[in-house]
Amino acid sequence: MDFYKITHIGILKTLWFNFRMFPFRQAARLPVVLARNVRVSGCKRGSIVLPDNGSFHVGFHGYAAANTQKSVIHIEGKLILKGSGFHVFAPGLVMRIARGGTLQIGNNFSCHRNNSFLVNKSVIVGDENMWSFENVIMDTDAHVMFDADGVFLNPNKEVVIGDNVWVGCRNTILKGAHVPDGCVLGSGGTVTKILDKPRSIYLGNTLLKENVIWSRSRNLEGIDHRQQHEHN
Repeated sequence: MDFYKITHIGILKTLWFNFRMFPFRQAARLPVVLARNVRVSGCKRGSIVLPDNGSFHVGFHGYAAANTQKSVIHIEGKLILKGSGFHVFAPGLVMRIARGGTLQIGNNFSCHRNNSFLVNKSVIVGDENMWSFENVIMDTDAHVMFDADGVFLNPNKEVVIGDNVWVGCRNTILKGAHVPDGCVLGSGGTVTKILDKPRSIYLGNTLLKENVIWSRSRNLEGIDHRQQHEHN
């Protein structure tokens, strides 16, 4: 663990959370690390499924401006974290999983500040996702609607995000949305339907470009461009 996390960790909160949520042998490894500004409620043993060698860090980010933002975790349903890699959530996280709801997040997931996960039914996020700041994903309208005959109009619908998806800032991903593997969601879009082109750039529901390969790397060094040419 780096010096930054050590200085911002909520030590007692982290200890309490791990030994409350996991068997002693797993808890002793401290797989979950919570920053001081993380508020937890509704969680009980069995609410979080985490591999023995997995990790879940909440409320940490390198930008000083983000460090004071509070995060909220409220789990009445189930959070499933897959794989032995990292699961990192920056400050400002809102994660609310209602009773009967399931949020599943794949291996090596990272998101910037102020991301919100509002789950009443099912949200599935694949492996190797990277999300920017201020995104909202929800499988519910939060309130029910009926027509004049009393027919229920707006049931919850599962949301699925594929593997290796880069979500730009300020996206809204609503119930029934499906994002294929390898896609990039441009900033400021709203996704409401099943997108059907993998390895593509979308702005909301609109296809902008196909056959795209993206990387977590911030520079071009070491990136093999031959794959990209094969898809052009």
